[in-house]
Amino acid sequence: TVLNQTPSAFHQFAEADRHAGGPLPALRRIIFGGEPLDLGRLRDWVERHGTASPELVNMYGITETTVHVTHRVLTDADFGTDDDASPIGGPIPGLVTHLLDDRLRPVPPGRVGAIYVAGDQVSLGYLGRPGLTAGRFVADPFAGDGSRMYHTGDLARRTLDGELEFAGRADDQVQLKGFRIEPGEVESALRDLDGVVDAAVTVADTGDHLVAHVVGRVPDGLTALLAAKLPAHMVPGRVLPVDALPLTVNGKLDRGALTARAAAASRDAAPPQDTACGGRPGVAPV
Repeated sequence: TVLNQTPSAFHQFAEADRHAGGPLPALRRIIFGGEPLDLGRLRDWVERHGTASPELVNMYGITETTVHVTHRVLTDADFGTDDDASPIGGPIPGLVTHLLDDRLRPVPPGRVGAIYVAGDQVSLGYLGRPGLTAGRFVADPFAGDGSRMYHTGDLARRTLDGELEFAGRADDQVQLKGFRIEPGEVESALRDLDGVVDAAVTVADTGDHLVAHVVGRVPDGLTALLAAKLPAHMVPGRVLPVDALPLTVNGKLDRGALTARAAAASRDAAPPQDTACGGRPGVAPV
């Protein structure tokens, strides 16, 4: 009656449901967690089943806070706009979330800040790792009782309604030719293209271009389509069609496996074009 899955694993379930058709009377609630939730990829599901039966819940959490931190029940209104932000809502009882800048000052609504978590469910630290503990579990300047809060390494922004929207990992950003890039932005643009079922983006082992791993049909003129949405430095230099994106044993996207596939493919394919200068990306099968 309750399904708790990572988004990557759920998309496989949703695809099977699309082919099977029909209602799901026993399923009362679907809980997402473990990975950022892309609302755009749920639109097809919502068109078939709505958001009330089963109920859709997005949860954000990390192991260091005894798993869950925030929750947000999704509604039809979340899918009524083109904004595919990932809402994670507010903290569950017993926890407090802060969005802070580099000097531990609260950021205003709409501004991206680092997520810090305080409260009784926050762990004491990493066993046998005092250095790592000191870097992540820091004094809570808002508590006044000597307690600590956890620096998650995740980013979010707060809406005017007081809810949090997940904005990625601070360490997921990659540097490429002097530019700082968030792979999730490129992946979202790829998934919006006709024929693309799923997509993931990695940096080539040479470190000089992005590689797009695409499930489904690679559209003609992909470079031009992406260039209309993204800056030139964010357009992938190589596109690799894949049957499916690899997952770890925990159901999360295995970016390490994708990087290895791209390295193997690059040995047998023509060098990628410089898309920043208007070239067409190289396409190689895997």
